[in-house]
Amino acid sequence: MSQPPPPTRRPGRPRFRRLADPAWLAAAALFLLAPVATAALDPRLYPWQKEIRLELPPAPGQPVAVALDAEAYAATRELSDLRILDGRGGEIPYALEAAQESVTETLRLPCPVRVLAVADDPAGAGLTLTLELADPESRRPPPAGITIHTALRDYSRLVDVAGSFDGKEWRTLVEAEPVFESSRYQGFSKQDIPLPPPAGCRLFRLRIRNPDDVRESAFREVTRELRGGAAVAETVRTVTVDRAFTLDRVEFWSVQERAVAKRPVRRSWPPVAVTVTPAAKEQETILEVRTNREPLTAFHLRAATPQFIREVIVERPAAEGKGWVAVATGTLSRYTLKNKTTDSLAVHFPEQRHERWRLRIRNRDNPPLEGLGVTGEGPLQQLLFPASGGEDGSYRLLYGATKELPPPVYDFAAVLAQLRSRPEFVPCPALAGPAMANPAFDAAAEPAVPWHQRRAGKILIAAAVAAMVAALGLGVFRAMRGVESLG
Repeated sequence: MSQPPPPTRRPGRPRFRRLADPAWLAAAALFLLAPVATAALDPRLYPWQKEIRLELPPAPGQPVAVALDAEAYAATRELSDLRILDGRGGEIPYALEAAQESVTETLRLPCPVRVLAVADDPAGAGLTLTLELADPESRRPPPAGITIHTALRDYSRLVDVAGSFDGKEWRTLVEAEPVFESSRYQGFSKQDIPLPPPAGCRLFRLRIRNPDDVRESAFREVTRELRGGAAVAETVRTVTVDRAFTLDRVEFWSVQERAVAKRPVRRSWPPVAVTVTPAAKEQETILEVRTNREPLTAFHLRAATPQFIREVIVERPAAEGKGWVAVATGTLSRYTLKNKTTDSLAVHFPEQRHERWRLRIRNRDNPPLEGLGVTGEGPLQQLLFPASGGEDGSYRLLYGATKELPPPVYDFAAVLAQLRSRPEFVPCPALAGPAMANPAFDAAAEPAVPWHQRRAGKILIAAAVAAMVAALGLGVFRAMRGVESLG
């Protein structure tokens, strides 16, 4: 069988035609534009370090969580210069996030009871009810409290509660628990009687002390004796009303808690310094607050003045460094009704980090508030990182870089999202030690310039872009020639 002739090259076809192919040119350009590996961590850029101490040895695959403290916030401006090292000095990826806590709600579950007996004391000094759980064998939680329902208004009574299992031996559960209601003060009432932890009681005995009371009527009967058009005598009689305690129903209930959501953990941040300055001309009191640049979402004020309602304005320094910018307004109040004090001394705003704050309390014509103080509040931020501390299992946190550094880009946040979906996900707690000087710090050290920002890199990028444009033009030219040949 004859062999096919070897392929011949067409006349005029250059040997480097494949190198001029648009696909080859584009591939070469993409190779030049591909990012290079990130420069290694340079410890010389960080003046401060903290030792990270684990409270317990982490389980395999369990991440470690360490909270940021005031020292770290004070030395870090944008939180982009945080780096974690293991015992060998290797960089460990991390994720910065707000710590979360489960939000639970308390549900009241009714405990059905039936009334066995109702009796009045012979002298009228008390009303006694004997009740039994309707279903003592059920798996329902034991009663945690009792609610007294009555249509009576403006009353105050004392209630005793005893419990028993067999109806023979009784023990006191609650003694002289007050229940009351006042129509003069809206919302000032108490009908609930909390019970102590369960002790296997099936029967309950309630005694309401002094169920009946005698109260003076708001009306008075006045009799006047007139002689010659003038009053010579006047008699005032006070009318009393005998009121019986009408008991509508007695409700027993148990409590059950369930997790409904998660929310950021809040913590208090005490200020570094607070200066209180009266501004009599503006009728204001100005509080200048200096902090460690912790992330804040609220200020809680303290005052010794017993009753007040004042407007407050929270301000931060302007971006250009001159003047102040308002971030929130609120109302501070405190009032006391019948020995019950209600405070509203917090003002909230979106999360921000500043070293200096100013609070302006508008007094108007009122005297300034006395004993003023303030505390910041904000989210608890933590670093989560994989437990890979090397041979000794130690970790270090570097922070406070004096040069501007780009934020690190890790994939651990995506890995953490997958781990969080598992029910056994619980980070291993760790503590950050006190601030220590980093012996490797060098104030003259400069951060490494990325490859694409160097002069040679810029030339190569320009050449790569030119190659891509040439490849695109060559591809268009050949396509047009192909269309012409078909025509």
